[in-house]
Amino acid sequence: MRPSYGELIELNPLLVSKTPEEVEALLDAIEECGYVWSNESKSYYNPEIDRSISTQGLDMFTPNRIKEIHTEMLAGIRRDPEGYAKRVAGMKLWQRWIGKLWGLFALTLLFGWILLPLKYWLGSLAVIVFLFLILRTISFRKIRSYKKDVR
Repeated sequence: MRPSYGELIELNPLLVSKTPEEVEALLDAIEECGYVWSNESKSYYNPEIDRSISTQGLDMFTPNRIKEIHTEMLAGIRRDPEGYAKRVAGMKLWQRWIGKLWGLFALTLLFGWILLPLKYWLGSLAVIVFLFLILRTISFRKIRSYKKDVR
């Protein structure tokens, strides 16, 4: 089910710069590319390529530009499907763990010094930073390898 113009304006107030007809044309282009509206995530999702289009930033695109971007993305996926799968896996890994690590770091930074002796507090902060670096290396190595292969 397609969102109404009013719902889209609530999600992205910058869309008010476009007329309802322009927004409808933009949504038509998105749906032509195989994206389906998801009420849970409040975004368009394409199950074929496992990608979403957020409502944020839609005000900067035209229907033709949406189609061009989608065509370029599909060409890259077809050139290297294995690399794309690695990129998706890297992004999912990053998105799954980065918030948890930041939360753990913030809690340890704020309250760890109260609960732990100084050397254990500093050690726990160092371990969290080390885990962050490991996560970043694993996740972004997959993403970078895909970008190199596509070029």
